[in-house]
Amino acid sequence: MTFSDLPDPWLISLDRLGRDLKVRQYGGDVERIDWVAEYDPEGGWVWLLSSVTIAGHRPSGLGVSGMGASVDDDEEKVLMSMADLVQNEVAESGTAWPWGDAVTAQSLLLQ
Repeated sequence: MTFSDLPDPWLISLDRLGRDLKVRQYGGDVERIDWVAEYDPEGGWVWLLSSVTIAGHRPSGLGVSGMGASVDDDEEKVLMSMADLVQNEVAESGTAWPWGDAVTAQSLLLQ
């Protein structure tokens, strides 16, 4: 992490998501993920954009799909949002996570 002014639950969730991505990859190694959080001051929502780089490939470019979370949400809600926002970006970059063994964003809450 190079810079963040997000609340602690966001930073903890990002760390948890990063660990999960590191150990649950199929069909290509995730070399790097660049994250950018976009904050909507009117609604208080945050969306996490990601650019996924698979080893031997170019970065995918910043993208997002899924649900955001409130800047004031707890760690579990934030993690759920982050997993939802990044899973399609990872899959579209040439690997699969967490599709490989029917793990869903919801199941991350159990880990």
